[in-house]
Amino acid sequence: LKKEKYAECIPHFEKAVTIDPEFAFAWDNLGICYRRTNNLDKAAEAYKASLKVDPAGKTAMQNLAVVYQMQKKDDEAIATYKDIVKYYPGDPEVYYGIGLVYFNNKKDMENALDNMCKAYNIYVQQKSAYRSDAEKVINLIYAQMKKDNKEKKFNQILKDNNIKSN
Repeated sequence: LKKEKYAECIPHFEKAVTIDPEFAFAWDNLGICYRRTNNLDKAAEAYKASLKVDPAGKTAMQNLAVVYQMQKKDDEAIATYKDIVKYYPGDPEVYYGIGLVYFNNKKDMENALDNMCKAYNIYVQQKSAYRSDAEKVINLIYAQMKKDNKEKKFNQILKDNNIKSN
């Protein structure tokens, strides 16, 4: 797995979950291997199997949301991200992920910006380097909203999230 030989790992993780169907770590890694080899349906199945064993499994929830994004199952991705908050309140990845779904897939700049601002604020509070990732997306959203003549709405969403615009 560390050598990124995902296809070669699949039979080993499949054997592990056959021996112990309650082995959430193996299900998570099986899901990662399937996702990395672009077998998204099998990846989703593996993550769901992991969540049956450990409903609070963060790796499985985050990766299942990513798989749903890749499959353009936007509402399922958003719902899965929201499930993460139930177990991990204040996790910025939830808002970052939801923001990306709204930005990339739904093309809903206002919801994308609101979620990205929430992620940004948590990253800043946590002194996380990922704040720069949120900033980049916020800048991309700004460019789109400016093009759409929605700069006033952009600034209002920033203000609502206690972010000062330059």
